[in-house]
Amino acid sequence: LGNDRYVTQQELAKICLYACETKRISLAEARVLVGYNQDVELDDVVHAVADRNLKEMDQVLQVQIRENPSPVPYLRALQRYFNRLYSLRVELDKGRGAEDLIKALRPPVFYKNVPVMVRHLQRWKLDQIVKALKLLVDAELASKSSDVPAFYASSRK
Repeated sequence: LGNDRYVTQQELAKICLYACETKRISLAEARVLVGYNQDVELDDVVHAVADRNLKEMDQVLQVQIRENPSPVPYLRALQRYFNRLYSLRVELDKGRGAEDLIKALRPPVFYKNVPVMVRHLQRWKLDQIVKALKLLVDAELASKSSDVPAFYASSRK
C-alpha cells in the first residue's frame, strides 16, 4: 500500500475492476496494474545496493529514473537505510542478536524485509557502513552543487 490513502483506494478499485469476472488475480498481474509506489520502489534500489548487486541496481534504476530523474530521493533512501544499519551494527557488535534487534526497530521493518536486513547486517561491517555513508553524503552534495543533468535517461522519456 502506498502512503496516500486516496491513491491506494484508486489502485484497489482498478484491481477489482480487472478481476471482476475471474475473482482472482496473481501478484504479477497486480504489480503490472498498480501505479508507481515510490517507497516500495526505493526499497528495491536500496536492497540492490546493500546486496552489492550492480546488475539488479541498474535494472531497478532504469525503471525508476523514468518516474523521478533526480538522484536525491535515492541517495536519501540509501542514507536512511545505512544509518539504520549503522545503529544495528553497533548493537550487533556488542553481542545482541540481529533478528531481535531488527524486530525491535520503530517504525517496524516489514516482515518480508527482516531476512533481507539480517543478511545486510551480517555482510556489512561497521567501517564499511561508515565509508558508504560518507560516499552517499558526498554524492548528494555533488548532485546538488553540479550543473550536470540529473540522469541522462530523463531526457529519453
